[in-house]
Amino acid sequence: MTNLATRAREISRFSVPVRTHNLQAPENSIHARLALADRIADLPRIQAVDHEPAGGWRNVEVLLMPLVSSARKRRPPALLCHIGADGIVLYGLSNSERAQVLSHGWGQLFGDNMLLFLPRDNKELETIWRILRRAYESLVDASAAAVPAGSARFDVVPNSSGTNLQ
Repeated sequence: MTNLATRAREISRFSVPVRTHNLQAPENSIHARLALADRIADLPRIQAVDHEPAGGWRNVEVLLMPLVSSARKRRPPALLCHIGADGIVLYGLSNSERAQVLSHGWGQLFGDNMLLFLPRDNKELETIWRILRRAYESLVDASAAAVPAGSARFDVVPNSSGTNLQ
């Protein structure tokens, strides 16, 4: 069943507008960045971990927490992104989605992942938000597929084993 959902997601078109390179960040660009942080924090199953190195910039690690609460079945959280002074290192985009982001000027490669540029205004905020949502949905889909479909039920164990070893 999850294969059908994955295929439907892959078929859906993902496109972003071309980013204007000569736009200077206005003095109030911090408002767009704070609005983005608020939107990320409002996503279900998100946990932010704040890191403040001794001599450097503060950065925030954003994790997607697993669905299963049982300690025995618990999976580690998935890393959605790191938010720092240079931008947002984003995980979870497919190769075609990364190509779309790169070719339209919204980020650059950062190893196997993307470094998204921080939004300079509210219009850019909407595009960055769409890209982040795409990565988030991809990670949610992947974590749902990783959850075991069923579990053993101990209330339906037969009373006798049918052997003479009782």
